[in-house]
Amino acid sequence: RIRGRKGVCFVAEMDKEIVGYCTGKVLLPQKWRPFKRSELDNIYVKKEFRNSKIGTQLLETFLEWSKSKGMERVIL
Repeated sequence: RIRGRKGVCFVAEMDKEIVGYCTGKVLLPQKWRPFKRSELDNIYVKKEFRNSKIGTQLLETFLEWSKSKGMERVIL
């Protein structure tokens, strides 16, 4: 996992090869959206590794990270 104060990048590896990733960030509350939220920016899995639940695991990891940051909503 690579992370900053407001962003994160999770990487999926198989046999020391990067096969997927997802990136996201915390968004600041705004007047018209006054709740804590995060946004999934990108999610990618190499073609030959699709349909093997890697994307699901990346998404679930991002959702867990969002929850740990106190986010009330996630934008996909």
